[in-house]
Amino acid sequence: MGVKYDIEEKKFVFDFEHDGAEETLYHVPIPGTGWQMVVLIRESIIHDQIRGISEQTLSFGIRQIIFTLVAMIIFAAILLLILRRISAMQLEAEKEKGRSFLSMANTDSLTGLRNKHAFSGYEATLDENIRNKSIKNIAVIVCDINGLKHVNDTLGHDAGDQLIKDASVM
Repeated sequence: MGVKYDIEEKKFVFDFEHDGAEETLYHVPIPGTGWQMVVLIRESIIHDQIRGISEQTLSFGIRQIIFTLVAMIIFAAILLLILRRISAMQLEAEKEKGRSFLSMANTDSLTGLRNKHAFSGYEATLDENIRNKSIKNIAVIVCDINGLKHVNDTLGHDAGDQLIKDASVM
């Protein structure tokens, strides 16, 4: 319990304890009126209000953190799905390029028929099947275009190319 009095400002402060709570009584003059304002401050109420504000602030902060984490997880999941879709599209595009390149590597550009490279791969598979006795009967047909050199020399390479195309239709 304590009493303070400020002579210059004519303020009177009285600190005391009541029911286990610290209380402060202020007497402050109101300038120009001759009146005094009396204010009673209960520290326990102030502490309770500060504690309530602190708990609300903490609760709000926790909700903000949880909301932010959930939003980040959702954003990350959406981003992951988008990246997976893009990767799948890129992978499919690469597979298509690979099939296209393989087709070009195995196809004669003039006739559209399988070329020597394609038959070399097929020959290895065929040899294996013959060794395993998976194939019992096989026939091989070899064709030659007679007079191709003469057509190229006399009528030109365009005519020779047309002869090859016509022969490949058989």
